[in-house]
Amino acid sequence: MSLPAFSVRQVVLVNVVFFVVLVAGYQISRRIPIDIFPDISFNASLVTTSWRGASPQEVERLLTTKLEEEIDGIAGIKELTSTSGNGLSELVIEWDESLAEIEYEAALNDLRAAIDRVDDLPEDADTPVLVELSVSERFPVVLVAVADVGDVGEFTLREVARDVEDRLERFKGLRNARLRGDRDREMRVLVDKHRATQYDVTLAEIDRVIAQNNQNFAGGSFTDSGSQEIRVRGLGNFASAEELAATIVKKSPDGRHVRLSDLAEVVEGFEKRRLSGRHDGRPAIMVSVSKEADQDVIELVGRVRAFVEDYQAPPGIDVRVSWDGATYVKTRIDMMRNNLLLGVLFVVFALWLTVGFRNALLAIIGVPFAFVLALILFPVFDITINSLSLVGFILVSGMLVDDAIIILENIYRHIEEGVELREAVVRGAEEVMWPVTAAIVTTVAAFLPMLLVQGTSGEFMEILPKTVAVCLVGSLIEALVILPAHYLDWGSRHAARDVKLDADVSTVTRWSYS
Repeated sequence: MSLPAFSVRQVVLVNVVFFVVLVAGYQISRRIPIDIFPDISFNASLVTTSWRGASPQEVERLLTTKLEEEIDGIAGIKELTSTSGNGLSELVIEWDESLAEIEYEAALNDLRAAIDRVDDLPEDADTPVLVELSVSERFPVVLVAVADVGDVGEFTLREVARDVEDRLERFKGLRNARLRGDRDREMRVLVDKHRATQYDVTLAEIDRVIAQNNQNFAGGSFTDSGSQEIRVRGLGNFASAEELAATIVKKSPDGRHVRLSDLAEVVEGFEKRRLSGRHDGRPAIMVSVSKEADQDVIELVGRVRAFVEDYQAPPGIDVRVSWDGATYVKTRIDMMRNNLLLGVLFVVFALWLTVGFRNALLAIIGVPFAFVLALILFPVFDITINSLSLVGFILVSGMLVDDAIIILENIYRHIEEGVELREAVVRGAEEVMWPVTAAIVTTVAAFLPMLLVQGTSGEFMEILPKTVAVCLVGSLIEALVILPAHYLDWGSRHAARDVKLDADVSTVTRWSYS
């Protein structure tokens, strides 16, 4: 028994299945994460270690080099790149793309073990963090701007930004929140070399005294004014510049204490700016928010916006969402809906002129059914609702009615020839079943080579053929199983055309030849 014959014999069952699929698809679609891009792995890992206040030279010598020496010999590493900056060490491990899944997992375990073996890092450095580089890791979904609108100063601005960062870090589904445009506090010790000579104190002695109370300091250098400068990053045991200035540098033979303030000026401020942030023309620190792979971007952005609206910022500080990915996704969804509706209207109008209004509606039913069936299968293929899958929907929307149009036209032809309705439906669908199937299969086959692309590009590209394939298969199932049953209930039962419509078409035809 063919599929069209089964559909005609089991009309009630087919209709029940049709509505069950629609309801199930709606429920499942609400659970599918909505994202900007698919969460694709970059086939690389990132090891980050924070050491607040440390200079790039200190980070490289005491963090980066030690980690590199332990990691370098791991099998499967294609390239190891390191970056040492102020207070941050980053190692990017690019893996060989030929590694099998088991080999890749083994290499990651070796990497974790290598990091754990490094046990002589500075005490005040954070524990190294290992993450697999992916789209969700590298691209934020929300940017929260903490702006100085009342000239409150950078100290207050930084404290508020760090408070916002700490609170956002507790959100469920959030991978991390990072500050962009903030600076660590720094104290500069401007040593007057003439006074230092008078007290018989060298720059090395001052370095040593500061080091005993604060490990985050840099060596001295001469400034243009002839004084010597020592930069102290982070406060360590010093609560303020005044406390540092009161530090005893040397005891004179007469018992008098030589303090740092006797031979130097201590200025409290911030380290050299590496990144400047502004919002609406005002100085700002950005909080960059990244999400977990399975987190819905619209839902997370909604929670972040609610937090920002409720956040009680001190006077002179404005906290607001500067950019969010949910707006981008909503725009793409609206575009797909508008394009789909426009396409449906064109198809309905074209079919109305040829096979009648009822048959036009029957053909259009295949479009939502195919999309719903695709959404049901999305979790099976590990696909989310993202910009690439939406492009697939838009691309395939014009193809989903082709099979239904062919079957409807053939059924209508048999009805015009006087064949009984039930027999016309079965015969009309069966006659074109294999040609229609072949057309769908060849279209799907045209997209299959995109699945053969390797690496990160292949992971991006495979979303499109998968989306197109499941939609086309869904439309074929609807055309061969659902459509015949629906035609018995709602299709045209005779060959008569709408007299007024035929007259209008004849008028247009005569006018075009006149």
